[in-house]
Parts: sequence; C-alpha cells; structure tokens
Amino acid sequence: MGLSDKLKLKERSRGFLSFALIFLFAGIYVSESTAKSAKVYGLWAVGGVALDEKQKQAQSPDGKLTVRFAQNGYELVLAGKKILRIPDTFSTPGVTEVAWSGNSRMFAVNGSDGGAVGDWHTVIYTLDDQDRPKAKHMVYVLAPYLRNFAHCEKLDHPGVADGINLGTAGWLNDDRELLIIAQVTPDTSCKNLSALKGFRVRVADWAVVEQIPERSLRRQWKKYLLFE
Repeated sequence: MGLSDKLKLKERSRGFLSFALIFLFAGIYVSESTAKSAKVYGLWAVGGVALDEKQKQAQSPDGKLTVRFAQNGYELVLAGKKILRIPDTFSTPGVTEVAWSGNSRMFAVNGSDGGAVGDWHTVIYTLDDQDRPKAKHMVYVLAPYLRNFAHCEKLDHPGVADGINLGTAGWLNDDRELLIIAQVTPDTSCKNLSALKGFRVRVADWAVVEQIPERSLRRQWKKYLLFE
C-alpha cells in the first residue's frame, strides 16, 4: 500500500470516528430529551395523577391506599379491601386529579365542575388514625385573599372566589406545606383573564404563610405551572 493510500485510509478512519462520536452524543441528547418528555404529570400538581376513563385510580406512595373513581363518586380503598367513600367530591374523570403527599397520609383532589376552563376547585384530605378522609376546602381558606382578584363582568358571588380557578400545585417542605395556585378563569368576560397568584399554606393550621405574586410565581416557582 502506497503512502497516498495510507493517508486516505487514515482520513477515512478519522471521519468514521468523528461520525461515531457525533452519533453517540446525539443519542445521549435524544435519550435525555425523551426521558424528560416522558415525564407525565397531572393537570395541576407536580407528581399528580390525572384520572380519566383509562387511568381510574391513584395509588399512595406506600402502596397501601388507592383513590379510585366509582359510579357514585370517589372511593378510598385500604389495602385493596376496605372501601370508604370520599366526601365532597364534585368532578368527573377527565377533569380530576389526585396528588398524594409523600407520607401517604394526605392527598389533594383538583377538579372542575365546568370542564377544562373551570371553575376548578381543590380539596385537601387528611386521614385519621382509622384512615378515614376528612375534607378541607381551600376555597374557604383562601377566600379572604381572593376578594377583587378576578375582574370579571358576571360573578354569581362577587368577592368570594367566583371566576377563579384553584389548584394544588405541589407538596412542600416534607408535606408540611402546600403550594396552591389561583388563576382567573380564562374567559373573555374577565379583564385580567388567566392572571395568577400563588399561596403557601401550612397544613397544621391551614394558615397562609406566603402570598406569591404572579411575577415571582413565574420566576421562582415555574416548574409548578404545569397547567399552562
């Protein structure tokens, strides 16, 4: 083999090596992108499970409890046997989401009584020593902070929380707090449609420990804005 032939072979080897490296890095990038896009969250909450006709249940992190859809509402199934009715459920599959706390002793239900646009509500359920769920409606906790937030023409109950969607976005600080997001209904009758406001709520006494304006919400809590 002549010198020119050896040089050509060497260049081909370099070219093949470069192509292989490019392909390898591209494969890694695609794999990472695919993994990220494969993450499935709920409608509002990080780690939430959106219930629909196919996904009819949401299991607790410890695997002992299950929230599932039934014909007469939602049920809490204990260890696959005992069944308790979940009180104050209001939505149907397709517009319902369950977000369990990490300790499996609480869960949030986000649901709409009017389709995807809203109104959305969020109810937090805490379990007693016998695993019976007790409901806490966040609309009543946050009502004093939501007066005059929605600038809408038609309100059934002005000043309460009408025209506002509420959703639990995630559990914080080892389940001691919740992040609740309020959104003005994206309806043309509202001058500030889709405006946002966030609240950190302490579970122990249901106190609002921080109000988060939209600008800070988008900058510091962006990963929780799943519904947009």
